Amino acid sequence: KYEGENGWTHPLSSNRIDVKPVIPMKEQLRHFCDIIQNGAQPRCSGRDGIETLKAAIAIGESARSGTPVTLE
Repeated sequence: KYEGENGWTHPLSSNRIDVKPVIPMKEQLRHFCDIIQNGAQPRCSGRDGIETLKAAIAIGESARSGTPVTLE
């Protein structure tokens, strides 16, 4: 990994992260059950979920209308 300044004149670096293949929905449900049954800390807040949903809805509206949609 290159340490120091970033920019076009510096070499790129890469890291390989080994990730176990999983089914995302299954893992989300497993985490949800862990929150309910064991009091685990949620990975994101309800507010984060609402903001993500607003963004997804705005993307759909923009795609349908062909115009930008502003989020507040």
